[in-house]
Amino acid sequence: GIARAICDDLILAGPAHAVWEALALLEPRARMRLGLVLQRYKSEVWSPSGNYGNKPPEVKIGKLVDEKTGETGFGILGGGVATTLARLDAASTLVTSLCKL
Repeated sequence: GIARAICDDLILAGPAHAVWEALALLEPRARMRLGLVLQRYKSEVWSPSGNYGNKPPEVKIGKLVDEKTGETGFGILGGGVATTLARLDAASTLVTSLCKL
C-alpha cells in the first residue's frame, strides 16, 4: 500500500486489510506523538471491488458529485485528520516512517 499526506489530509491506498492495519498503527502514534485526532466521521473510503474489509461503521463510502451535471459517482478526495499548521512537518515525518514499515 501507499500513504500520502497533504496539509491535513491523509490518503492510504492498498488492499483493505493493509489499509486498516496501517491505520491501526498510525492512529495511536499520530495521537500520542503529534496530538492528531482522526475524524472518522469525516473520513471516506472507496474500493472498485466493493471490498471494504473491516471498515468502521462511522467511515463513509466516498461519493463524488459532478457540480455541472449532478451525476453521482464513487471515489474519494482526501481524509479527515484534524491538525494545526505547526504539526504538519511532524505529520509528514510520521507518514514517511509509516511508508517504510
